Amino acid sequence: MGTKCIHTKSLTLVLLLTICLCLSSVLLIDIYTAHQPISSLLAGQALAQGSSLAASSHPYENNYQYTWTISEPGVAEMRLHFTKIDLAYGDYIYILNKDNQQLTSYYYGQGLQEDKWTDWYTEDTLKVKLVTDGSITAFGFVVDQKETRAGPAPSSLYLAESYHPYANNYQYTWTISEPGVAEMRLHFTKIDLAYGDYIYILNKDNQQLTSYYYGQGLQEDKWTDWYTEDTLKVKLVTDGSITAFGFVVDQKEGRGTAPTPTPTPTLTPTPTLTPTPIPIPTRTPTPTPIPTPTLTPIPTPTRTPTPTPIPTPGPTPTPGPTPTPIPTFTLEPTLPPTPTPTPPLTIVTNDAANLGTTAASLNGDLVSLGGASSVSVSFEYGATTDYGNTTTATVMTTTGVFSKELNGLPPGTTYHFRAKAVSGDKTTYGEGKTFTTSGPPIGEVTFALDNAISSIAEEKPKGFNVAPAEDLLAQAQQAYQNEAYQTALELASKASKLAVDIDQDGVLNENDFAPTVKNIYIYAGASVFALVLIVSTSLGATWYIRKRRVVRERIEKEKAEIIDMIDKSLNDKGRK
Repeated sequence: MGTKCIHTKSLTLVLLLTICLCLSSVLLIDIYTAHQPISSLLAGQALAQGSSLAASSHPYENNYQYTWTISEPGVAEMRLHFTKIDLAYGDYIYILNKDNQQLTSYYYGQGLQEDKWTDWYTEDTLKVKLVTDGSITAFGFVVDQKETRAGPAPSSLYLAESYHPYANNYQYTWTISEPGVAEMRLHFTKIDLAYGDYIYILNKDNQQLTSYYYGQGLQEDKWTDWYTEDTLKVKLVTDGSITAFGFVVDQKEGRGTAPTPTPTPTLTPTPTLTPTPIPIPTRTPTPTPIPTPTLTPIPTPTRTPTPTPIPTPGPTPTPGPTPTPIPTFTLEPTLPPTPTPTPPLTIVTNDAANLGTTAASLNGDLVSLGGASSVSVSFEYGATTDYGNTTTATVMTTTGVFSKELNGLPPGTTYHFRAKAVSGDKTTYGEGKTFTTSGPPIGEVTFALDNAISSIAEEKPKGFNVAPAEDLLAQAQQAYQNEAYQTALELASKASKLAVDIDQDGVLNENDFAPTVKNIYIYAGASVFALVLIVSTSLGATWYIRKRRVVRERIEKEKAEIIDMIDKSLNDKGRK
């Protein structure tokens, strides 16, 4: 009975250990396969598009990357329509231009998106790029439509009107004139701008008069100030983040008459003739007359004739002074000395300085006034080499360096600029240069903030503790208000990641069997437990085998003793 009980207990122990070992093996296999979805074992490329412009496989593969190109040559703007976007954590769809520059992206934190239009972009080619990691997969995406705009601005019955909504990375200028008026102003029915986008009011020389931007909020029935101009320009400049309605200008008003300028008479200088000096005549001295000798007659010794009187010559007349001829004078103009050539109007663009997240200092050097008494200097700047913006001009009467401070610029943005000099009808420019404001692009920061907000909003109703993520988001928003954009970007990114994976073990909350404990600890514990089970099972089996051997030996011994006892008893009876 005791032997049977021991045997039964041993079998029960071995069976229990075997069951535990099997369960731990199943657990480890399940943990591994939870990160290796079946789709990761399937080979394949992009799904045959059929009637779609672009479509991924459904579901797409892990560690996958592919780019679809969609073009409409010659159009000014373009956007795409997704019937569905469904991505797993860590996977992204990027919208690129033809130069592979990123325009926007879609990701898990934005949730399932259906009937989704992209923003408008000033491109005739858009690319859709799917990039996945090695964790889990999802449906993917389908692009079924594209829309285009032929021109940079819509045909409109209004004085000036943007597209609704306007495009990203867009720049266009409308000109509104009322010739002959002394002052002018414009009326907007509506101004609605996204962050980082601006409307500039310029004069006919492209000098900025005022601007409108996101921080002023929605503005309706808005008159500009009066300006002493008969031409006003409306310029819309957008960044690459998000878009909004735009604007409509429906009226203009003018008052007064611009005075007609009186032309200033031009004096023609009269050349001054320099006379040749008149020479002073030299008087010739009168020569002294030489006396003529008187002849004495010799008497004749003989008969004295009556002498014939010989006339005595008179004195030789003394010649008078020879008159000096009066010189004739010819007046010839004396040519002025050859003047030294005047250097032409020359200006140099120097490097920008004092670069900040929203400010910069532009620098130039007026090398020569070109013979003028004064020169107007300024800077042209903009997102491209078309510039499009001009700073207020400064009058300089001597050569030298000058500068201009720019404020209110978006961070992380590259600008082109050059110095400009104007003298009368002469205009010259310095060499074009660039500068980049510090910090990340504002679109990237707002994108990260929106991502964190949507991730927290999605995870909180599921019962997950997202309080640490909310704290990080609040810090990011405060940094954004303080214009610490790099800090805001880093905090917002951390908040988004923490919201969807609160234990930060690389597994999304909804797919994590222990979302508050890092899975690596559970894996390590399971491994240790399995090792203990294996060792325990081995020791138990060894113990069981040894125990059975001992029991078998004891049974054999008892059996031999019983047989000996029977044999002895039979022998004793035979003797009797």
